[in-house]
Amino acid sequence: MVEFDFDAYHLRLISSLTGFELPKESMHVYLGRQYFGVDELTEEQYKESKTITFKQLYGGVEEQYREIDFFSSLNQYVEKQWNLYRDQKALTLPTGRILRYSPGMNKLKLFNYIVQNLETKENTTKISQVNRLLEDRNTKLILITYDSFLFDFSQLDGKDLLKEIKSILESGNTPVKLKYGTSYAFN
Repeated sequence: MVEFDFDAYHLRLISSLTGFELPKESMHVYLGRQYFGVDELTEEQYKESKTITFKQLYGGVEEQYREIDFFSSLNQYVEKQWNLYRDQKALTLPTGRILRYSPGMNKLKLFNYIVQNLETKENTTKISQVNRLLEDRNTKLILITYDSFLFDFSQLDGKDLLKEIKSILESGNTPVKLKYGTSYAFN
């Protein structure tokens, strides 16, 4: 079993929507350094950084984090999309699907629709490319979660195949980490 896990996938997708320039380091480290005011994060701070970040993304940005450039650009994007949606009574999502006005919609729900739609668009493109690559191979894509792809890898296909898969998955500035083992537990 070989798993390719995307690094901060939603943060990278959101950056592509908002125009935020990604730092060279991990987004979780970048944001964590700002949350805690330190140069180096402990393992506990790194975990807490991820928790804080996702709370801001899907629960609304708290006042104390609004000055962080990433969240500032996120707030501007969310407001712009919300205003377009309300004014036009619809919004075109990244896949081209039109989301019609619904009285139960709110800013955060709309933002979540946009991100999930972009994730679907990106993943279906990557899946198509990977499946074409694997057509005549023994290796198979067997599980997809929102931020990782799991393969039943055949050593007959050679390690160069893993490099090709990695290249496909990393297109669009979405780096992945690789884990492998004889079961999904990766012991």
